[in-house]
Amino acid sequence: MYELPENLAALSNEELQALIDQGLDALRALGVTADSDEETVAAGEQIVSALNAVRETVRSKAAEEERRVRAEALIEAQAATPEPDPEPEPEPEPEEPEGAVVPDEVIQPEPVAASGTSPARRAAANAAPPAVPAQRTQVASLVAASDVPGIPTGAPLDGLGAAANALLNRMRGLPTTRIGGPEGVRHRYGAAMIRKQGWRASTTTT
Repeated sequence: MYELPENLAALSNEELQALIDQGLDALRALGVTADSDEETVAAGEQIVSALNAVRETVRSKAAEEERRVRAEALIEAQAATPEPDPEPEPEPEPEEPEGAVVPDEVIQPEPVAASGTSPARRAAANAAPPAVPAQRTQVASLVAASDVPGIPTGAPLDGLGAAANALLNRMRGLPTTRIGGPEGVRHRYGAAMIRKQGWRASTTTT
């Protein structure tokens, strides 16, 4: 006959599994069939009811073990959390010793403006402003003559180098012989002009 102990919760998981195996063996030993009598069917039902009780105990113990593991994890997490350091207490202000002399506030004298003006300042105020030299105006300028190759007529020539360049450009375009033979006329052509206010003069090449 398959029987269970009174306190299943006191058994270990191995002992509970052994009871399940014994119950299954007892149920198989009955050899229940569709033609079994009432006594055999009742014995089989009793074994199945006992097996269900054992299996429920196994499930309860597993749930209890899982709860215990979760609780231990929470305890470890709580222990691992560092506690905040306490705030340092403010240091007490030093007390002044009795009988100490506190110096009075030093009063700086304010500067006093002079009532009169010095002779040097009066002389500087009455002095005439310094004369500013007048800017010199350009009296004459060097410009290119008319029909100089490569240089527009009247273009300013900055310095003797630009005048020499205009002279060379003019000489390259001059004829090498006299007009009308050796005794003919030889023309003169200007290369640069000195332009002044009211009149102008030209330098020419031959």
